[in-house]
Amino acid sequence: MSAPEMHERREFDGDSRSVAAARRFVTDVLTRWHTPLGDTALMVSELATNAVLHAGSPFVIDVHCSDAGVLRVEVSDTDPTPPVPELGLANESVRGRGLLLVTALARQWGYHMTSHGKTVWFEV
Repeated sequence: MSAPEMHERREFDGDSRSVAAARRFVTDVLTRWHTPLGDTALMVSELATNAVLHAGSPFVIDVHCSDAGVLRVEVSDTDPTPPVPELGLANESVRGRGLLLVTALARQWGYHMTSHGKTVWFEV
């Protein structure tokens, strides 16, 4: 018998303080679900930061754990621009590595357009 699917959702303001709040939210959810955190908090920070920097509006985080044990985190914002990893960054560059980190750490990631912007997701 498999475990039931779980889901939690929360909306955040589109400012820099929300990045830490989003990270705490996901950490708290996974702790309650007795699910290992791994690199999930780091990936949430990166996607939440992108939502704040590029959309500058409230964003929503959905955390799903399927009955098969696949953890999926989605960050939805109002920016209709598709996310693109920035390749060829200079070593001294302090921005532009978020999606590269998600690419390296997630089992898979992607995005889909919505009627209000886009949702970027990753699975672990």
